[in-house]
Amino acid sequence: MLQRGTMTSATAGRPPKGGRRRNTGTTGFTLVELAIVLFMLTLVFGIVVPYVGERTEINLLSQSRSLSGAMRFASGEAVFRRRPTRLYVDFAQGRYWVAIWGEDGFAPMTTPLGKARPLLDSVYFQSLWVEGSNYNKGTAFFQFDPDGGIEEAVLTIANDTGDEIAIVPDPNTGSAEVYRGGADPRVLFPAHAQVRAAAPRRSR
Repeated sequence: MLQRGTMTSATAGRPPKGGRRRNTGTTGFTLVELAIVLFMLTLVFGIVVPYVGERTEINLLSQSRSLSGAMRFASGEAVFRRRPTRLYVDFAQGRYWVAIWGEDGFAPMTTPLGKARPLLDSVYFQSLWVEGSNYNKGTAFFQFDPDGGIEEAVLTIANDTGDEIAIVPDPNTGSAEVYRGGADPRVLFPAHAQVRAAAPRRSR
């Protein structure tokens, strides 16, 4: 009598023809998938990197205009109020403000520009040259006099991508000249051809 049971095939457990088992699991990315991923990454970097570079350059230009405006304001206030003013820059904190002479010495003006204003993102003070002395740390300043005189100065700002702009106040007009790529004070002011390092100028 035949017994009921599970029929087995003589070929059960044997690999298919060709000697290999068929693998239905996931083994990783194919070359086509990797090529697509690399293409997408290249496309993203091609869009993002130029945008970031353009943005930092825009911030640098915008900051140069703001500082030029602060210089015009300080010059005008010195003449109008018949008291000297100063533009202070803080290298460590990346801030600037306008101060005016009073009974207790120089103090920040009670105007928006009298409050310490931070530089825009990715922009920093690189150096401040004032009549032969170069400053690049601490707190430094240059002065605007009531008679319209301005200390010969070159304020240089830069960004994270290495671009530079020099801002130079003009005593004849009270405005400021902007030099993209920086400017050499020895060329602008030959009388102070010898540039020397100096300790930070602090409020007196």
